[in-house]
Amino acid sequence: MTDPLETPDAESAPTEPAPVERWNASSIAVWGIFILLALCALYLARSVALPVALAGLASLVLTPIVKAGSRVGVPPALVAGLLLLALLGGLGYGGVALSGPASEWIQRAPESAREVERKLRFLREPVARVSEATKEVERATQLGGEPREAVVVDRPKLSDVLFAQTQEFVVGLLMTGVLLFFLLSAPDSFLEKLVSLAPRLQDKKRVVAAVREVESEVSRYLIAISAINAVFGLAVGAALYGIGVPNAALWGVLAMLTNFVPYVGALAMAIVLTAVGVLSFEAPSQMFLPMGVFVGLNVVEANLVTPMLVGRTLTLSPVVVFVWVLLWSWLWGIPGGLIAVPLLATTKIVLQHIPPVAPLARMMD
Repeated sequence: MTDPLETPDAESAPTEPAPVERWNASSIAVWGIFILLALCALYLARSVALPVALAGLASLVLTPIVKAGSRVGVPPALVAGLLLLALLGGLGYGGVALSGPASEWIQRAPESAREVERKLRFLREPVARVSEATKEVERATQLGGEPREAVVVDRPKLSDVLFAQTQEFVVGLLMTGVLLFFLLSAPDSFLEKLVSLAPRLQDKKRVVAAVREVESEVSRYLIAISAINAVFGLAVGAALYGIGVPNAALWGVLAMLTNFVPYVGALAMAIVLTAVGVLSFEAPSQMFLPMGVFVGLNVVEANLVTPMLVGRTLTLSPVVVFVWVLLWSWLWGIPGGLIAVPLLATTKIVLQHIPPVAPLARMMD
């Protein structure tokens, strides 16, 4: 039986290639305007968009646990509630346990800065000579000039800034928890709606297979990265405790969090541990020991552990990672920088399964 849409000379007619969409100035301008508007929207709506992003990433990690409970007859809502209580309880306990040492270091910050300056005075002598020469030049250029009035800048107190940020953090945490509970209580609701949009049964099967594969790869990556960073933080805390650094648990947790931000996080943590070592030890040979221990563990983790466990399939370009971290740090501050790389890896995995935009995923390598 012939196809009613087929013409008699359809076989003999030459097949014309599909038209290739070409980029012109107008299409580039439209996409540029769209990207700028999207960035502005993410920046302005960061108080809502950030909890949504955090809940989405957390749901990808915890959804396998919910589904495992469903297979043995446990309702998803019950598993979601237990997981949420465990997460909030762990965060609450960790926050209470580390709040004392953290607040003590924050209160000692001005005094600690002066102490670091005093202990590193032997490194400042060449810089001091250059600074003195600069001051002489400034005095020479200001001879005969009118005296300038000093301008006093009224800056907000550190306690007020921290209190405002704490309030914002608590509100964002509650929003993330509520949204995460809804996502985990009905893990397949979004997939069912997406499948209903496919017109044919074959398309529905293809959508289900693609979503399942993306969900599996993303969750496996996020679980692996979270486990690696947790073990890395534990190793840093144990090593610092072994060499006698005070509040080693605090620095271990900070090392775990900053390890989510490649390059920038390691650099910031090395600077912090340099200051901690200077404040904790008197001998110059011991001052830089905490920073050296951290750098050694970071080199092992970044070049051996992570490539072995995560694999080379999710390698990311250092340039793309650096620009991506800067972008999300500007959009959402420190939380944006922490989740930037997981978002980038998730974006790459999703793009790999969409043929029209698959070349963008290869550009991230």
